[in-house]
Amino acid sequence: KDDFKFLRNRSHNLLSKKDDPELPQFVNDVNEALKRSVDDALADDLGKWIVDYMKDSGYVGGVGSPQTLKMMVLKAFPVLFDEGRLTVNNFEEALVNSESVYNHYLKRDAEGEREYGLQRLFRRPMRRFHG
Repeated sequence: KDDFKFLRNRSHNLLSKKDDPELPQFVNDVNEALKRSVDDALADDLGKWIVDYMKDSGYVGGVGSPQTLKMMVLKAFPVLFDEGRLTVNNFEEALVNSESVYNHYLKRDAEGEREYGLQRLFRRPMRRFHG
């Protein structure tokens, strides 16, 4: 919860830079940092971690098809900006969309929400089987 609050506040504070004459350099610096932070090894490790987590949580195997899992990932990670990288033109959009994502998770946490993505889609409670 505190992590999402921190990230939301950081995004909100960065919005004050939208009219800063140094914004182009800031955007360039962010893009360079992002390029360096996600290399092939990290992408492979993250992909493996996600698959392992989904297997361990029951999503891979009899429950989830690849198409269903892709839909879930797309729903969980909405597009923050359309151009594939941060630009001066999409800076505000990226930050507002980021804040929206953080607010979504903070709201769910505050409400103690226990309804999961597919439950929400089908509007039926999940059944728990005890064996």
